[in-house]
Amino acid sequence: MGRSPLRLALFLIPLVFACFTLLPKAQAVLPPPAPDGGYPGGNTAEGTNALFNLTDGINNTAVGAIALTQNTTGAYNVAIGRAALASNTTGFQNTAIGTEALTNNTANFNLALGFRALFMNTTGNHLTGIGAAALRNNTTAGFNTAIGADALRENTTGDGNIALGANAGVNLTTGDNNIDIGNSGVAAESSMIRIGDLAVHEGIFLAGITAMSPEAPNQAVLVDPVTGQLGSADVGILVGPPGPTGPTGATGVTGLQGPQGPTGATGVTGLQGPQGPTGATGATGLQGPQGPTGATGATGPAGPTGPTGPTGPTGPTGATGATGPTGATGATGATGLQAVLFDYNNGPIGATGPIPVGSPVPFNQAPLIVGTAIIKSTDTTFTVTETGVYRISYVLRASLQGPQGNIQVHVNGVGVGPTANAELLTDQVTFVANAGAILQLVVGGLNLALIPGDNATINIDKLQ
Repeated sequence: MGRSPLRLALFLIPLVFACFTLLPKAQAVLPPPAPDGGYPGGNTAEGTNALFNLTDGINNTAVGAIALTQNTTGAYNVAIGRAALASNTTGFQNTAIGTEALTNNTANFNLALGFRALFMNTTGNHLTGIGAAALRNNTTAGFNTAIGADALRENTTGDGNIALGANAGVNLTTGDNNIDIGNSGVAAESSMIRIGDLAVHEGIFLAGITAMSPEAPNQAVLVDPVTGQLGSADVGILVGPPGPTGPTGATGVTGLQGPQGPTGATGVTGLQGPQGPTGATGATGLQGPQGPTGATGATGPAGPTGPTGPTGPTGPTGATGATGPTGATGATGATGLQAVLFDYNNGPIGATGPIPVGSPVPFNQAPLIVGTAIIKSTDTTFTVTETGVYRISYVLRASLQGPQGNIQVHVNGVGVGPTANAELLTDQVTFVANAGAILQLVVGGLNLALIPGDNATINIDKLQ
């Protein structure tokens, strides 16, 4: 006998409810929150999926949709804003305030304040980014500080950089230990300090500059007017030699003699000589009567001069004589150097062999330049911009292990002055050069090998 559909339905409905009752219940990762979003372990979460995957982390604060959503065991983090510290899992002691600030971070000890500040950072530690997009593209670099919108925005792996101001250091990418204040910086450079923008700032005022003590070197601060780079040089190279002494003026009339000075102290008495023997004294006769006065005889010869009497008192001082005329002024000394360039080379020379005959000697360091008459065109070429008299002084240290050529100054490819031949190649040449002339030190005779390290110096002076 068949059952009716209604009776079957009445049987199945209780069965379905029983099955739903036996299914496992869905569990939230976090227990129901206390008032104001407080959770166990000192955690606070407000917003969709904020601290959604938390397990053992303590003392975290997440405010905003998916803020700290991946955090599991990370502790002492603060994330305020949508997706702030969203990818952080185990990182600790991070603070991110702003939409997507530190959103990819998994590292520690970072501070991001502003929209997408430190947005791309993953494992970089000890970072500070304050301002929209500050340190936005930093990934693994550490110990950077950026304050200002877009400050150090393009830096990826450069460490230890400091940028202050909007767009400060925005051109830096991988360089380390730079300080850019109000300057966009230069990509990939390291250990540079740049303050201000040459296109914007027209002056600088510094307080607290103290005069150097006499024991300090006599150094002058030099500024490159094109790049703003600061340098220093011994003031001795900036001063020309003294001019010749002028002729001595005529001697004035001698004044009256002044009063005699006091008598000096008496010298030590010398040893007394031996006393001679005393002669025998004759017997004195009786005095006879005085006879009449005879006629006056002729005057006899003058007797010897008696001893000088004591010196009389000094007379009053006479009036001072008139001052003699001033001598003629001597000729003016020669003018000091008008321009100076100093450069040197450091490092191995000839990694593929010595410097060939006919080739110029390189100088690979940043030159010290005073004035505008001399410029460095390449590591082997210097150019003069003004017609005048120039002097080149150079020293090269040849290697004892390789061939030893000679060195001569070339102006526009033509040898000038003597040729230097020795293990220590050195000379000084003075010559006239026109504006645009090219100056080089060129190897002659044999190939030339130099010692490693500081092995070549050159000094170019404009005399007139």
